[in-house]
Amino acid sequence: ILENNGFEYSTVFDKDILNGLDGYDVLIMPSDSKGFIIGPKYHPDDPVLKMMMQWVGPQPEEYMSGIGPDGAKKIAEFVEKGGRLLALNQACDFAIEYLGLGVRNIVAGMPASRFNTHGSTLRAVADKAQQVCYGMPDKTYVFHWNGPVFEIADDNDPGAVLNADKYHIAMSYADKNVLRSGLLTGEDIIAGKGAVVTCEKGSGDVVLYGFNPQNRAQTTGTFKLLFNMLYR
Repeated sequence: ILENNGFEYSTVFDKDILNGLDGYDVLIMPSDSKGFIIGPKYHPDDPVLKMMMQWVGPQPEEYMSGIGPDGAKKIAEFVEKGGRLLALNQACDFAIEYLGLGVRNIVAGMPASRFNTHGSTLRAVADKAQQVCYGMPDKTYVFHWNGPVFEIADDNDPGAVLNADKYHIAMSYADKNVLRSGLLTGEDIIAGKGAVVTCEKGSGDVVLYGFNPQNRAQTTGTFKLLFNMLYR
């Protein structure tokens, strides 16, 4: 997608993150569980990791490294110094935890009997005053596969008053009739809640996408949500 639309980029590996991200403007973190991002040895009980490993089987140690806690600190430093992190879908849980964001994924750990989309088209509403939603229609569709759903809440210090101007829900799910096509269990949970959230962190910022805006290079209607944040 980046090549076809004229964006220059470099592929970043674990060792590159551990060496620091000086010289980079934006880090795009594709959808993956925090157990895989940090590394299996740091999150052995991650249910997503356990589920995936039963299919791929044992792997050589050099392919199971992850970025570790030190890599997470490097990403946090990158953002604090003015970098931009775009966390897609499942990677949002990593960003929320390891960057200490005042955002909560309200469906984290919920069983499929309570919340399940599993590849569905959902109705969403865009706040076009936010950069991430420039050029989007007021009402649109997103492709959702059991991704996170957001509320702004300062979990790090429940007694503190959240500095609300640092957090913005740029896109939310419709207040009713959320499902356009496919499967949705738990409309009462997702209705009106955050689909895309922007967060200021130090001199930089983080964008949390509760779905894959670029899913398999097919969801052209939401490409703008990604492209918009590759510009300053």
